[in-house]
Amino acid sequence: MAKENIPLSPIPLRAHHALCLQFFEGRGYSQSFVDHLSQTLESFRSGHPILLVEGCDHICQCCPCLKEGRCATEEKVTRYDRQIAQLCGFEIGSITNFEAITQSVSSHLFDSPLFSTLCPDCEWRSICHKESR
Repeated sequence: MAKENIPLSPIPLRAHHALCLQFFEGRGYSQSFVDHLSQTLESFRSGHPILLVEGCDHICQCCPCLKEGRCATEEKVTRYDRQIAQLCGFEIGSITNFEAITQSVSSHLFDSPLFSTLCPDCEWRSICHKESR
């Protein structure tokens, strides 16, 4: 019997995580969070579709800030999401892939003077705002 080619369900991703994923270096809140993020990133790199969403996403599932389905720092990360989505032209609800997200982040953020102003109060900011950028 031939194996049916069933399309993969898109993995939800919030806009600011599109930026975070570009700099992930195996550090995070806990080992389970790091492992989960590593697996998610590998899925994206292997072509798994991405659904751009507002609010908590697949990455948030292992984050200690997730409390009863809501981020404990929701106001802050929503601000990040809105800024990244606007600058990169991300449409919430659209399905895309990691290559397209990476290209958009690269072309809209990395060479922009606005890059240095992104996520000013993020605890992980030093990773993506190193002097080498």
